[in-house]
Amino acid sequence: MPSNRPNKNELIESVREMLESLVLPAQASSSLAYQTRVAVNILKIVERELVLGDSQMQIETESLQGLLGDMGDITELNTQLVAKIKNGDFDLDNRALLAHFQRVVLAKIAIDNPSYSTYKSYLVSGKIKNH
Repeated sequence: MPSNRPNKNELIESVREMLESLVLPAQASSSLAYQTRVAVNILKIVERELVLGDSQMQIETESLQGLLGDMGDITELNTQLVAKIKNGDFDLDNRALLAHFQRVVLAKIAIDNPSYSTYKSYLVSGKIKNH
C-alpha cells in the first residue's frame, strides 16, 4: 500500500472537518443541513473503522474461535455459530455465548456510536474494558 501523504485517514478527516466547520454552518436549508450532518456522521464512522476495524475483527474472530473451539475466518466461524444456534447447541443461558455477543456488540458500538449513553455508562461501570 502506498505511503503517500495525505493518507486515506487524513483525507477523510479533512473532508469531515470541512463539512463540519464550513459547509454545515453555512446551510440555510434545514434539509441540506440535516444531510450534511448525516454525511459528517458517516465520515466519523469510517474514521473509527479505519482506526479500530482490524482490532475489532480480531476480537470477534478470537471470541468465535474460543466459543466454537475451531479455527477459521470470521465468515466461516459466524456461519458455524448460526448453525449451532439453529441446531439448539447453544441456548440463551449459555454464558460463553452471551459473553461473545457482548464482546462483539460492544466492539461494533465503539465504531458505530461510541457516544451512545448506555455504552458510555457501561464503560464507566468497569464491567468491560474500553474497546
